[in-house]
Amino acid sequence: MLGVLLACVSLLGAAGCEATKDKVARTLDGSGVHRNRGYELYRAGDYAAAAESFKKAADRNSTDVASHYWWATSLMNLSRFDEAQLPLEQAWAIASEKSEYLPRILDRLAEVYYQQERYEKLHAYLEEVTERYRHQTRDYQRQAYYLTKTGDLDGAKTAFIKAANFAQRGDATPYVALADFYESVNQPDHAKLVLRYAYAVNPDAANVGGRLRGYGVVLGPAAGLEPPRPLVLP
Repeated sequence: MLGVLLACVSLLGAAGCEATKDKVARTLDGSGVHRNRGYELYRAGDYAAAAESFKKAADRNSTDVASHYWWATSLMNLSRFDEAQLPLEQAWAIASEKSEYLPRILDRLAEVYYQQERYEKLHAYLEEVTERYRHQTRDYQRQAYYLTKTGDLDGAKTAFIKAANFAQRGDATPYVALADFYESVNQPDHAKLVLRYAYAVNPDAANVGGRLRGYGVVLGPAAGLEPPRPLVLP
């Protein structure tokens, strides 16, 4: 392996050998071996052994987001939420904003706090996330979901509305989620209104048309209502 690295450096120069050097480093520290073994064990449903393998990988490479994430996920499958908190917090600390793991880390960390009934910590965390990542729709929807679960219905409604306000063009997801919320608190008129907004944004989204029919709305150009910006609801 050392010969391969030296040959790479001599032929291509240091800058062109980064991928090879990374591969060598992972092989020498053993993190890749343990992580791959963890994947095998996880797929087999042996979550306890998988957690041990991912922990070993993370111990050998403290910047390996995947190992921290899957270590925690394995523990969560065993309902060991107290133990899952640390690797998730470590994963959050080292994950870049562009990491494919970041949204999943944020989801799982919220669930860990919820399962531990650390509601004050959970609410502060959810608020921090919405600020840190510059008001992303998914972050507000996550916040709304857990505010609903912890009984803060007013806060949940506000978060759902913020999710809609920051949604990308053509994204009806937050309107559908808000309609679900209004139905859950027995406010069908509000649910019907935001479903009409959803229909205007994307008529093919999440059976919006079928739900509107259930409210007696005849589908067609007049069924959708362009949502106001900013969205303000009673």
